[in-house]
Amino acid sequence: MLVDVGPAKRVGNRKNIYDRPLREEDVAKRDELTVLTICADGIHGAGSLYRYELQLSQSDLAVLMATVNKADDGCQLS
Repeated sequence: MLVDVGPAKRVGNRKNIYDRPLREEDVAKRDELTVLTICADGIHGAGSLYRYELQLSQSDLAVLMATVNKADDGCQLS
């Protein structure tokens, strides 16, 4: 999994803060949520790690799966 960050409102430098395969221990179930947790570099400076957590609902996962299924059908993602 690659996590790449950059400015949201302007063109600017991007930074790769995380690049390794997703592991089973990175994923957890919490109540009705699927939670992805990674430790990665910060945006500014080096040497500090930050914990990033994505909380995905069932509807979030459905959107991801629908998008993947469209890509598998030959549709181009934008």
